[in-house]
Amino acid sequence: MIADSAVRLISMLLLLAGPSAASQSKYGDIIPSLAEMRNHDRPLIVFFPSTGPDSPLQQQMKILREHQEKLNERDVVVLLNEDDAVNLRLHASLDVLRRKFHVEVGSFTVVLVGKDGGEKFRSHVPVTIEKLDALIDAMPMRQQEVRDGHHPE
Repeated sequence: MIADSAVRLISMLLLLAGPSAASQSKYGDIIPSLAEMRNHDRPLIVFFPSTGPDSPLQQQMKILREHQEKLNERDVVVLLNEDDAVNLRLHASLDVLRRKFHVEVGSFTVVLVGKDGGEKFRSHVPVTIEKLDALIDAMPMRQQEVRDGHHPE
């Protein structure tokens, strides 16, 4: 049962990233910790209660899927954290994220974490790619990346 929940979460991550995500993911089939991503990636954590055709999660996923290249350029790694009771009981890491960022069960919340590990932005509605781009591009580490030519604008 633990494996089923893990596969479900990993599948959701791959679904969000698109059909070629498995070959592009530097983490493979594991769910990295925030500590492992520090100084390398900008986690975008999407907490959600349930899904439906017009749910905020579906809206956010559509935005992120349509702009995957921009997210890749900015080292954004999307993590989905469902309020599924089974996931919360079986995967302590999911509950740890919820507690760390003080997100109530049952709420839709998007949290952007910087490469330094600190929370940079929070929203209770789907976030546009323009907003994410502006937030990330204003970060000192991103500006240094652009100056160094490691990541294009």
